[in-house]
Amino acid sequence: MKMKSVAALLILVLGLIAGCQSASEHTVASAPEADVKGQAQFERATIKVSGTYCVACMVGIRRSLERIDGVQKVDARETDVVVEYDSRKVAPSTMVKAVEELGFKATL
Repeated sequence: MKMKSVAALLILVLGLIAGCQSASEHTVASAPEADVKGQAQFERATIKVSGTYCVACMVGIRRSLERIDGVQKVDARETDVVVEYDSRKVAPSTMVKAVEELGFKATL
């Protein structure tokens, strides 16, 4: 297991032990990037998050989103999650559903 994976797992476990609760609200705003010669068209969605109580919450959200085909990059900080994604492969509603599956409330 890689050192980063061990550290992330430790953060997640410590967050769960500390009683981290999952409750958040999300909004998604998209702005198209460039479509170069038929290649992937990346858009950026900003998901506003409330109710995260620790770093482990954001790590879990980031990892869940990164597993979705079409998601290029995820930047999760405090109350904002910025996702760059290929709009031909994934919709914002799919990303919201992934967050909901973690136990957070998510809305478009």
